[in-house]
Amino acid sequence: MRSAWIVAIICVYFSAVEECGAQETTFKREGWNSMERIEQKFPVNPGGTLTIDADMGSIDIIAWTNNEVEVTLVKTLAGFSEDRAREAFEDVEVEISNQENDVRVQVEKKRRFGSNRVSVEMTVNVPESYNLDLKTSGGGVDISDLRGNVNARTSGGHVNIGHITEGRINAGTSGGNIRLSGGGTETELSTSGGDIEIGIAQGNVTATTSGGNIEIENAQGSVTATTSGGSIEIGPSEGDVNVRTSGGSIEIGASKGSVRAKTSGGNVKLGPTIGDIHARTSGGNIDIEEVLGTVDAKTHGGRVKIGPS
Repeated sequence: MRSAWIVAIICVYFSAVEECGAQETTFKREGWNSMERIEQKFPVNPGGTLTIDADMGSIDIIAWTNNEVEVTLVKTLAGFSEDRAREAFEDVEVEISNQENDVRVQVEKKRRFGSNRVSVEMTVNVPESYNLDLKTSGGGVDISDLRGNVNARTSGGHVNIGHITEGRINAGTSGGNIRLSGGGTETELSTSGGDIEIGIAQGNVTATTSGGNIEIENAQGSVTATTSGGSIEIGPSEGDVNVRTSGGSIEIGASKGSVRAKTSGGNVKLGPTIGDIHARTSGGNIDIEEVLGTVDAKTHGGRVKIGPS
């Protein structure tokens, strides 16, 4: 296969400075279902970067204790003869290469016979301290706990991220939910068609969705959250909070900074707030448990109340 020749050339080129793992490709046939499995492993030191640039396919990143990057890619096709399946697999080209401590995976679909029916699943084991730069046009992205920067983009699926320490997080999807367990020295999440859920955010957070809810359990920095079609719920926050929704309620726990909250279609409920409050709603009530700063609160369809419920 052409991709195998490309990888072989890359291995020869870098063999003087590093060890290049051999690529193993196996073909399996079960009834009318065909599967091609590609595996390759590289020795690396922690702190490198895994780059995936794929026209298609799901991505599953698993951190382990080995100082190695192990790539497993599986192509699957149902309903075609073996010859047709092999031809379709060849039209989904895969290049796997490394340079020093970095590893790159590229998946390119030629869009010829059958290639549009091939599904691709990528599983990559990386050191516990490693950086990620991931992009796929057709699948979900799952990332386990790790230390490092995370940049993840998909045009057609969910993004699930574990707890990320010692790194920034930038993730987006055009068609699914985003879930982050926690961490992130700086976090930026965006989706055009789903919810955003965050556990304990270590640093500042920016979250944007055009069609879902936003929920943050705990924020140890500032929060900026915007949704055009859902509610916003934020637990305790250490920094300033600036949230806006066009179609739901807003609930914010205790805040040590200032709070700006605006909704066009729901209630606003705020816990104890040390800083100033600016709250607006066009269709609900505003309830503020306690505030030490100034209050600027207005509603066109309900009441404003300051004090315990």
